[in-house]
Amino acid sequence: MREVLRIGLPKGRVLAETCSLFGEAGLDLGDIEKPTRRLIHEVETLQFGRFEVLILRAKDVPAYVEHGVCAFGVAGYDTLVEQRPNVLQPLDLAFGRCRVAIAHRVGVDPWRIEKPRIATKFPRIAGDYFLSRGTPAQIVELSGAIEIAPLVGLADAIVDIVETGETLRKNGLTEGETIFEVSARLIFNRASLRLHMDRLRGIQEALVGALAARSGGQTSS
Repeated sequence: MREVLRIGLPKGRVLAETCSLFGEAGLDLGDIEKPTRRLIHEVETLQFGRFEVLILRAKDVPAYVEHGVCAFGVAGYDTLVEQRPNVLQPLDLAFGRCRVAIAHRVGVDPWRIEKPRIATKFPRIAGDYFLSRGTPAQIVELSGAIEIAPLVGLADAIVDIVETGETLRKNGLTEGETIFEVSARLIFNRASLRLHMDRLRGIQEALVGALAARSGGQTSS
């Protein structure tokens, strides 16, 4: 009998999209989306064997995979860029699309301020981006509703996830530069991949096939 492997998946809206794609790839995660207080779910599949699925906060998934608690998982590219975990990122899963962008009040240009204050959940991304443009910003790390910060004078601009931009518009903010595009990524623990190469690569290839079937074309890892 093959060893039980652990999968780290993010809770919230991305979980449904993850379960849908994995199911199309032959890794049926069953009813883990149903409301429950359980955080660890046992799953058995005919094609890929047995798994334990850990439902985690999105920003915690990379740590569980990096440290080998989970053999693989799903994480947003924004989280991976911010945390820089020592994991493999073999596949863009093509859902959870959004962008990391700069936003500010109309009439405020953070690039014209000598040392702008930038509110963000992504201090490393924001600091590195402004520094790369020759502007050493003062980073104010926050969580929750980042959009409030420029409205009350805490920050000159924000760096945050933007999907439709509707929240920005409703709060009198305008979207500026996009720093990078975001989507969900498949990530592997390096040691787990060496130990379970055939099994994990099989899952990866099944996901590639499911993505190709969705797009009606060829998808490469």
